[in-house]
Amino acid sequence: MHLGYYDNPEHTPGAFTTKLASDTTKINGIALSMVGISVQTIITLIVGVVLGFVYDWRLALINLGFMPIIVVTAALQWKLQQGFSESDEYSEIQAGSILSESVCNTKTIFSYNMESKVVEMYNSILKSKEKTILKTAFVNGVLFGLSQLSMFATYAALFYAGASFINSGTLTLGNMLRSIFSILFASFGLGQAQQYVGDISKAKEALVNIYRTLDETSTIDPLDDKNELLKKPEVIKGKIEFKDVCFSYPSRPKELIFDNLNFTILPGQKTAFVGLSGSGKSTVIQLLSRFYDVTSGSILIDDIDIKDYDIISLRKLVGLVMQEPVLFATNFRSNVKYGKLNANDDEIDFSSGKAKITKFIEPIAFKNSITVSGGEKQRIAIARTFLKDPKILLLDEATSALDEQNEKLVQKALDHIMDGRTSITIAHR
Repeated sequence: MHLGYYDNPEHTPGAFTTKLASDTTKINGIALSMVGISVQTIITLIVGVVLGFVYDWRLALINLGFMPIIVVTAALQWKLQQGFSESDEYSEIQAGSILSESVCNTKTIFSYNMESKVVEMYNSILKSKEKTILKTAFVNGVLFGLSQLSMFATYAALFYAGASFINSGTLTLGNMLRSIFSILFASFGLGQAQQYVGDISKAKEALVNIYRTLDETSTIDPLDDKNELLKKPEVIKGKIEFKDVCFSYPSRPKELIFDNLNFTILPGQKTAFVGLSGSGKSTVIQLLSRFYDVTSGSILIDDIDIKDYDIISLRKLVGLVMQEPVLFATNFRSNVKYGKLNANDDEIDFSSGKAKITKFIEPIAFKNSITVSGGEKQRIAIARTFLKDPKILLLDEATSALDEQNEKLVQKALDHIMDGRTSITIAHR
């Protein structure tokens, strides 16, 4: 998926993972049970109806005459339940999103004493469905009552007709019971299968949702290697040029971030963007990394539009240290190695030394769980970028989490790696 997809409120990570988990569970549940239930129901129905006609065709016809009433009642019950499924699913996604975000942002919630507020928000979503649940229960109760009425009416008609046939000498008691219960047992089998009808519909909707997600067209696909005309450079000079760039985020299409932005950064030149929050500094980096495409205009690297580059090849030549770096659930050395997957230990140690991180990280170098401060995390990200050895270096508040002493040390290291490289630094100061 392109990053703009997740900017949509309906596709936030919390909502997306909740919906995906819910949909796959629905499909998995019905797939495991549906084949056996279908075969069992069909065989039971055929055998039961045939036996019913064998023992007495008159009772069989009476029995089958009432069956459409029971089927229609069940169908109405299922149809009315479907009317509530869409709103139920939307509420489930909302509740799941709040739950997911609460778990991921526990520290923030605690620091602002938001525990009660989050619980209140969660409960309010659940309570908003109370009227719908009561309405559904009432409708189901009425329809269930009608289905039971139909069933007992069937019993009454069958036993009355059976008694009449026995009195007239055209039917024995044994054949009457066999004919009645053969078809009734077939109906019971059909009734047991009916309880899965709602699940089938939900599974169908879930399957459609999953395929809709899979079929979502990615405007920026790094795995698209079908276009042989895309350039795959191993070396670039590092010239950057924005030409008449206009851009607005997909989630805010009417809010123009850049309006005919023009600038040129020469190879090896050090450039800084300084300004207030929301002025578009980080957007420059996101566009250069092709997390988003420009609305109009073009971005050139070495006088070639970045859309004409193979994305993976381009990103190999661009190093990015973000304001909030991410560490993966593995040891320190593996985290650094993400900068260059085939790096050896000497290269990792060299990069760690350049990021001034070797001393404090040595005791936990091979532990699979890393607990570090924000500044230490940022230096690990810097070490990762050192290892990558990019031609274009993008620093988005790269030293913002460091104290003054460590900031000076890391800044010296950054100054060293910026030598001979095109660099863009984003800063508030």
